[in-house]
Amino acid sequence: MKICYINQQIGIGDVFFGQKIAQHYVEQGYKVIWPVREDLLWYNDYLDSPGVHFVGPGTKIHVNDKEVQPDVYLDLQNADQRVQCTSVLEAKYDYAGIDWKDWADYFKFKRNKEKEDRLYYDVLGLKDDEEYAFINPYVGTPPNTIIKEAMSNIEVNIKRVDIQFLDDYNVLDWCRVLEDATEIHMVDTCFNYIYDKLNPKAKVKNLYSRFTPGSWHDVGKLFKLDWNYLDV
Repeated sequence: MKICYINQQIGIGDVFFGQKIAQHYVEQGYKVIWPVREDLLWYNDYLDSPGVHFVGPGTKIHVNDKEVQPDVYLDLQNADQRVQCTSVLEAKYDYAGIDWKDWADYFKFKRNKEKEDRLYYDVLGLKDDEEYAFINPYVGTPPNTIIKEAMSNIEVNIKRVDIQFLDDYNVLDWCRVLEDATEIHMVDTCFNYIYDKLNPKAKVKNLYSRFTPGSWHDVGKLFKLDWNYLDV
C-alpha cells in the first residue's frame, strides 16, 4: 500500500478546496493520510472522500503493524512558499501539479439533516419560510478567528442570524441555515465552498474581502454563484 501524507492541519476551507488533490492520489492507488486538529476529525463523518483518512496530529503511519514513512509528502499548508504564485490557494495545486479549476466536483459531503434542523429550530429559533440575513464577519478556524471590522455596522431590515461557534455543531451543520437565508453577508471563508454546493434562496449575496484593502486574488475565480464582491 502506497501512502500519501498531506500536511494541512487547519484551514477548513483549505481542506475543502484540496479534496481534488487527495482524490487524485487515491485514484493513483495511494492511501491518503491527512492529519488535522482533534476538533476537526468530524471530516471523517461528513466528507465523502473514499480513501482519505483524517487522523489526529502526530499520528504514526503503520503498515502490517510496522511504522513506515509516506511515499509522498505534500506540504499543502506551505505550498505558497514552495512555488511562485499570486494565489495562496492556487499554489496548493501548482505545487501538486494538478489543475484546480474543477475543484468543486471533488468536494462532496454528507448532510446531517437532523442536526441541521435542531440548529435551525431549537438553537436559532427560526421558523419555516422566515426571512433572515445570515451574518459572518469572522475569518479563521475557531478559536483562532479575527473579525472583519468593516462588517461591524451592517444593517439589515429582516431578522439577523449571526454565526455562532457551537461545540455540538460544525460548519456543515449550517447548511440549512445557509440554504434558506434571504440575505447573506459574510467574509470569504469555508462557508463559500459549502454555499457553492447548495441550492441557495438568497436574493442578496454580499461577500466581503478578508483583506484590507480588499483583494480577490485568492478566491475571485473559485465560485460559480453571483456574489456581490465588496472590496472593503
